[in-house]
Amino acid sequence: FYLVDYSAAYKTMTVDEALLGPVMAHGNGDWVKLSDLRADLSVRNFFQSMLKSAVWNNREFEDFFDGHFDKWEFDKKRASVRPRSAAQQLEEKLKRVAKREEVAKVVLSSGEEL
Repeated sequence: FYLVDYSAAYKTMTVDEALLGPVMAHGNGDWVKLSDLRADLSVRNFFQSMLKSAVWNNREFEDFFDGHFDKWEFDKKRASVRPRSAAQQLEEKLKRVAKREEVAKVVLSSGEEL
């Protein structure tokens, strides 16, 4: 039996983690419009509680997803986002490997989800 204070969960949550749940809930791994993401209650709560700010506008989300291209696929024209699968994330990492020796390291560190 555990007592859990779920309000404390936001304190250790990253933006990626805060967005992944709502994106999966709205799109089940497929494209989700940023307007739907901004309207999601858990996203709004995260921004208000942790970042002490309003939910980002499209440009700020675009900057975030461009900076985290290895985890997120962003469509600027449709203002939509979807998470990359584990295989797609590995593919992005392998594209950026400069030396052959690093390939094995990247593959071995990719985890069991592949």
